Amino acid sequence: GGGHLYFESAAMIIALILLGRFLEARSRRKATGAIRELLALLPAEAVRIGADGRDETVAVSDIRPGDKLRVRPGERVPADGKVVEGASSVDESMLTGESMPVSKLPGDEVTGASVNLDGALIVEASASRKDSTLSRIVAMVEASQSARPRAAKLADRVSGVFVHCILAISVLTFAVWYFSTGSFGTAFEFALAVLVVACPCALGLATPIALVAGVGAGARRGILFRGGDALETFTNIKCAVFDKTGTLTSGEFRVEAVKPAPGFDATQLLAAAGAAEAASLHPVARAVNSAAKERCGVLPEAEEFRESPGYGVECRIDGKNWAFGNARMLKRLGVALPDGELAVYAVCDGAYAGGIALCDTPRPTAAQAVAELRKRGIRTVMLTGDAAAPAAQVARELGIDEFRAGLLPGGKLAELGRLREAGYAPLAMAGDGINDAPALARADVGIAVGSGSAAAMESAEIVLVGDDPLKVVAAFDLGKRTMRVIRENLFWAFFYNILGIPLAAGAFYPLFHWRLSPVFGALAMAASSLCVVTNALRLDRSGRGG
Repeated sequence: GGGHLYFESAAMIIALILLGRFLEARSRRKATGAIRELLALLPAEAVRIGADGRDETVAVSDIRPGDKLRVRPGERVPADGKVVEGASSVDESMLTGESMPVSKLPGDEVTGASVNLDGALIVEASASRKDSTLSRIVAMVEASQSARPRAAKLADRVSGVFVHCILAISVLTFAVWYFSTGSFGTAFEFALAVLVVACPCALGLATPIALVAGVGAGARRGILFRGGDALETFTNIKCAVFDKTGTLTSGEFRVEAVKPAPGFDATQLLAAAGAAEAASLHPVARAVNSAAKERCGVLPEAEEFRESPGYGVECRIDGKNWAFGNARMLKRLGVALPDGELAVYAVCDGAYAGGIALCDTPRPTAAQAVAELRKRGIRTVMLTGDAAAPAAQVARELGIDEFRAGLLPGGKLAELGRLREAGYAPLAMAGDGINDAPALARADVGIAVGSGSAAAMESAEIVLVGDDPLKVVAAFDLGKRTMRVIRENLFWAFFYNILGIPLAAGAFYPLFHWRLSPVFGALAMAASSLCVVTNALRLDRSGRGG
């Protein structure tokens, strides 16, 4: 009998579509490689020291907080924890992106999956596998790769309308060719070509594949995005706000001078300050306590300890009531502020007892990070609870556009509101401390330095693993590249369809005898998807290079 059977065409279309799906899946696996690489970092087993002191090999999933683990040179640390014995250098590059090894001594924190390089360590585990830093990073990467920015949501809505339009165009194409030629076969081929060439694969892939590749590239460099909206908003910021201590500076203070008031001895003052600050976790308190132990030896016992965040500490030492804190503490206690600005003031039994001068060093890359942000037209602001004099010095050294000192957490929130009213929105806030958490949550994009507090990390949309301020610039540039690739992909997908659909429908056939068979339509569809995916994978390669 007569008529066309189309077996060859059907086989070719199916083969080409399957080829396109294979290439697409292969490219997706490349783009999502960051998660697999992270999951592969933790070893399967660990050496745990039992209650009898003997070593036993256990699965990493069986490690519990408090377990003591032996980590030999060349092995990966099996869990987050603290070094209790031994000294070594640890490679944290796969988590932080930093190539320099980090020295570890008793008392230092170590992260699961980092590599112990040259010394034996005994580590006390502080978290199980599911609560580890690595697990949190993997969860964030997975969430970010599945989250969708506003551009993606718009593309989804367009795709939904696009499918119905294509079905209508295909039916219309069939009707026009059938009634104009009377040939069912010809009309069917044109209608089928429209459906095949317009399969919205490239349009559907344009955004998610770029987002997956961009987030994966960031993860390899220690830059973690919580969602697509954060990435998109961050690329449009007008102002970058930084906390000072622990973010722009090392947070490792050292005592520069002890200045007792008349009637007080410098050693006595430092010893009392060290005793009072022993229970505080503030970086200033740790520096004072460390200097007191080094210079004064055994410290007296502090009783009735009370800490007031944003002010200082109060306690009783050898029968005397002591208070150590900032200028706000003196004002609250009704004590006159002396000439000159100091980091810590002391009050003994209601009388001014002297003060302690500290110095804090900017991080090596902080000035470069500020300069790079300013080059990109972003205003830089520093907000700190520290005194004005040391804050002004750091601001001058780093080239900060504007700073505010002596701020409580509520004051930082007020400053963010002031900057918004001044037209600097959207704005990003970078910080690492518990006191930064409200500001990170209030900012359009919160950026937590990964070595900071859990509260800061939970409040932020972007987490930087490590303490390098240049990662703020790297995150901004990566976001810009990712959004550019998304726009390129969307443009290509729309351009391809605008060109391909009229050709497949036979719009040019009456004049030029140009037509697109279903087989070539399938080939074009596969090529368009491959172009979109390949373009997105440029981001993945940039992450490996960085």
